[in-house]
Amino acid sequence: FFFQAEDGIRDYKVTGVQTCALPIWVDQPSFEAGARDERLELGRGETVLLAEDESAVREATQAMLQGLGYRVVGGTTLADCLGAASAGHIDLLLSDMVMPQASGPELVERVRTIHAGLPVLFVSGYPDDVIGSRVGFGAGTSYLQKPYTLPELARRVRQALERRQRVSRT
Repeated sequence: FFFQAEDGIRDYKVTGVQTCALPIWVDQPSFEAGARDERLELGRGETVLLAEDESAVREATQAMLQGLGYRVVGGTTLADCLGAASAGHIDLLLSDMVMPQASGPELVERVRTIHAGLPVLFVSGYPDDVIGSRVGFGAGTSYLQKPYTLPELARRVRQALERRQRVSRT
């Protein structure tokens, strides 16, 4: 549910086995001189394939992406994600690095057989230098460390999508 706070922030809460509260900027509160104004990078109806096995994280991330204007499909397993990828057009794969049945890079390899050149945004609780040194990030991939804020997620998703658009125009 959402509620309005006096400082212009609403909290989104996903309840179930676990509870997760995420700050979501709704109004632009007044900032002191020199403070950073983080405006959200909104979606334009693009479809994001979300591969996340942790239900609380998946539900919260899906709610954030939908709130930003993205269509979200996906699943918790390799089979779920491949089914979603086969069912229609995908603009971006947002994948946890560690998934049941397959790693994030293995999932990317399989999904890219269906959607060649698909941009990928990996997420993980491990620092990027640890993850990158173990698996390496190939072309068209980027990384976002958990936990992430709504503005960080919005910015990184938009960057990944725009990178693909620039490549496809050339």
